[in-house]
Amino acid sequence: MRKWTLTVTSFTLALGLVALANAQQGGQQPGRGFGGRTGGRTDPVQLLNNASVKKELDLSEEQAEKIPEAVMKSLAEVLSADQMNRFKQIELQQRGYNALGDAKIQDALKLTDEQRSNLKTIQEDIRREQKELFAGGTRGGDFKAAQEKMENFRKESTTKVMGVLTADQKKAWRQMTGEPFKLETPAFGGFGGAGGKGNFRNKKTNNE
Repeated sequence: MRKWTLTVTSFTLALGLVALANAQQGGQQPGRGFGGRTGGRTDPVQLLNNASVKKELDLSEEQAEKIPEAVMKSLAEVLSADQMNRFKQIELQQRGYNALGDAKIQDALKLTDEQRSNLKTIQEDIRREQKELFAGGTRGGDFKAAQEKMENFRKESTTKVMGVLTADQKKAWRQMTGEPFKLETPAFGGFGGAGGKGNFRNKKTNNE
């Protein structure tokens, strides 16, 4: 289920784009609310990621892993070819070094068996280190320090993972991820303020 958890944020964005495109095609103004609601509807991907919903539906791991691919197929019916290509780049940037654990990405980059094995070991080590590093939570409510710690850890982890790739593979990865994109996400407090605009902050991508 780890693969599903890592990609759910990206596909929540995907569902938002689908809703936006549908609203534009129908001549309607898309509306957004709290709780993952877009156009007056609850985001189905976010809803399916809820533990209680998974339990109620008796959702299997196999079914969960098929949902992101199903979402991408639906997106391809709504977005233009250029939009779809750029969205795939953004999605890969958001996944960052975690995407290199995906067999399809490894195939596209033509990784050797040795590289795949090394990546698996490195990413397992990263997950263990991350768990140990943040096991104690945020001490004293120092969120800025925790954020800096996480950013440093992310950079170090990216360096380790990218070190497995050859120069040509790194070049191919940069082509797959495209131009760096900063994802704007609502700051704490959500939507509000003058003109109904939300407070946004830039989320750095994991593109290398």
